[in-house]
Amino acid sequence: MTTTDEKLTDYAIKFEDLRDQFDEFVSHTFDGQPFEIRAFDQSNRARSEVVTTPDEAAAAAQRLQCYGGVYYNLNPASGFTERRTVNAQLIERHSWLLVDIDSERPKGLPADGPEVLAAGKLSEWITAFLAGHHFPKPTVIASGNGIHLKYRIDLPNPGGQELVKAILIRLDQITRADCPELTAICHVDKAVHDPARVVRMPYTQNQKGEEQPGRPHRWAHVCAYGSDTTIPEFILQNFLAATESYAPQKAAPQTPVNSSPQTTFTGPLVERRFLMERYMQHHGIQALSQTDSEGVRRWHITCPFDSSHTGTDAYLFVRDGGAQGFHCSHDSCQHNRWQQFKAKHPPQGDDYDPPKSQPAEITKAELAAVGLDSVFTATVETFAPAFRANADLQRATMPDGTIDPPAIWTPERPVITDLAQREFGGMEASDPAFWNLAEQRIDWLVEDVFAFDQPTIFGAMMKCLKTTCLCDLVVSLITGLPWLGRFPVATTRRVLFVTGEASKAAASRRIRKAAVSKNLGRGDMGGLFIEAMNFPNLPDAADLQALALHVKRRQADVLVLDPLYMGLQGVNTANLNETGPALRGVLEHCPGVSVIFAHHVKKSAQFSDAPNLEDLSQAGIAEFAGNYWLMGRLEEYRHQGQHDIAVRTGGRDEQFAMHRMEFDENAWHFGFSNLSDYEQSKKQAAENDKYSNVKQKALHALWHAPDGRTRNSFDVKVVSKSGRDPIDRIVVDLVDAGLCEEYEAKAGNGRLALHIRPTRKLTDSPKPHWPD
Repeated sequence: MTTTDEKLTDYAIKFEDLRDQFDEFVSHTFDGQPFEIRAFDQSNRARSEVVTTPDEAAAAAQRLQCYGGVYYNLNPASGFTERRTVNAQLIERHSWLLVDIDSERPKGLPADGPEVLAAGKLSEWITAFLAGHHFPKPTVIASGNGIHLKYRIDLPNPGGQELVKAILIRLDQITRADCPELTAICHVDKAVHDPARVVRMPYTQNQKGEEQPGRPHRWAHVCAYGSDTTIPEFILQNFLAATESYAPQKAAPQTPVNSSPQTTFTGPLVERRFLMERYMQHHGIQALSQTDSEGVRRWHITCPFDSSHTGTDAYLFVRDGGAQGFHCSHDSCQHNRWQQFKAKHPPQGDDYDPPKSQPAEITKAELAAVGLDSVFTATVETFAPAFRANADLQRATMPDGTIDPPAIWTPERPVITDLAQREFGGMEASDPAFWNLAEQRIDWLVEDVFAFDQPTIFGAMMKCLKTTCLCDLVVSLITGLPWLGRFPVATTRRVLFVTGEASKAAASRRIRKAAVSKNLGRGDMGGLFIEAMNFPNLPDAADLQALALHVKRRQADVLVLDPLYMGLQGVNTANLNETGPALRGVLEHCPGVSVIFAHHVKKSAQFSDAPNLEDLSQAGIAEFAGNYWLMGRLEEYRHQGQHDIAVRTGGRDEQFAMHRMEFDENAWHFGFSNLSDYEQSKKQAAENDKYSNVKQKALHALWHAPDGRTRNSFDVKVVSKSGRDPIDRIVVDLVDAGLCEEYEAKAGNGRLALHIRPTRKLTDSPKPHWPD
């Protein structure tokens, strides 16, 4: 049985592995401001420490983990000098809206795999739903038993708590109405609205409940950091007004004769009576008959889901308490309830008494004024890459192996505000059309490198042959010949190549060299169209329409844009909410065309092999890449036409490879080898150099100590600058070569110690070279 000390030791080892991510979270979230780290002992007494730096936070988290779970205060507090435990009086502003999605599970137990999966799926649905109401991308945290979505807000305390509470209640109502399968397993916690709320600290272990097989203690971690945009209060209020139909409808209070009608408010939520007959009249719904019994009034109608369900089988109803609904007694309609009926016949404002309050119309100018003008695309730029980057951590905390990390739902188009017009029925997995999709052959542009139906990012450091390789690619695509002399091209394509870094003459020289290297002439170049210097601005709708027109006229299958940065004028490229829509706009204007964007790697990036996706400059580019080809230099270019390039390539169709590419610019010849073999040989060469260096230093030290010295002092002198690793092996080699010998003698303390001294073979030889 594992002891408490063993558990804490294991925790300390794991925590140290996660320190970089822990420090990043602390720096990102608190930005040097003091905050509280808290734990609760077995008597539920708070044990807390106030910290400021990541190092202080890490030390406090280590100390407090012995009590179980570790937490931090959600909203910034002041007055830490007066007390160490944050309460509501110390909170000046509500800085975060926390949507806590927790699993429905037996009390005292951690969540199991399916419960965690359901929480992940519900978090994706909520993220997309809120994006449709102008909420930006949230910070997503796997808490261990569920998911936390954190949105930046700025509300006063006191005063803001009621609005936060109303939003959480509304989200609970919405998800229970529209996601019943998920909310049977997990739910939105409505109780996390208090300003002094403490939240699970990422990169610590959630030890809530007793571990059981299949229900382990998991480590909390950040799946993705969200937008820095603060949601203004009018967006929050507008969300409540726009989703008011989800709130339970209560009968309006009886108004005495000759008195003014009263409207009852509970926070921002209006209690009002639904007028069923007016609603039916608005939508032309005819009542076949009407009955009243046991406090329920029913209007029997023809079922809108199946017109054969008539008579008394289908009906609308209103209870005396004010609740309304729809029912059809046929098994085929068992899932058709009031929410499904309202989706077909949405209620209007005056179907209520008092009339339903309408959300204020939000203009693009108003959104732009608060930095939310393009925020509706926040979830289109999905947080999947960051989530999947934590996949190993997530799996490691699920030893039962029941599930993989939840897949992130990515809408095909920007989320629209009018959610009633959206369909999410999907395809049933048993449908042959869906099942057989897995057998559908991937349509490759270049075999096992670029899939046709995925956007491609072609990225490279400066002077890494980006445009050269692209020229070779477009020639291969129109002719069907192997790209770079190595990678098969599946079929011939027509290509529009737009370059902004070369004149037509410069582009012609590169294209011509690529063609000649494949024994092609001018007559073989039909189907390739070159546009040089006249580069479209991607956020400009007129430019995109003109580009789409030329793609259509040329009947192009492939569009190459080189370089991407020239098409992003006016875009804040540090904000993926602006970069993402600009890229997506090209795909939307050019449907059915494979798009390749040439892009640059950050100038500050340093590589020992090839760049990673995160090394691409500007926000949102890495997340957009469906295929990628990334190049970095292995050796500095010496302007002799010889290039040594490291390549990392991959994509969403599970293709991945790393290559060493050597290119002779004069002969236009590409050679490929295994990058891992190159790195191994380079590592071995470095180790050999290190060994030779230390050996030379050892010989120098021995030559200067003809009377010998203790082995310890010899090791210290030799190892001081060169590292301990090779010294023992070197001494054995020198003894075997007859250049030194080891013996025991008394040291300065009078005790026997191992000594080492040179032999005549070494001292009679010239002095070994080593800079003194």
